[in-house]
Amino acid sequence: MSDATVSKPCEPLLSLEHLHVRFGDTVAVDDVTLAIGRGE
Repeated sequence: MSDATVSKPCEPLLSLEHLHVRFGDTVAVDDVTLAIGRGE
């Protein structure tokens, strides 16, 4: 008997939810939101 663990392809291990970048004389990242999943 064996149990198979199936990972959901629609749930990435690391996803970038929000990114706001300003371009001027320098590039500034104002806000970054990451979602990190647990690879079980």
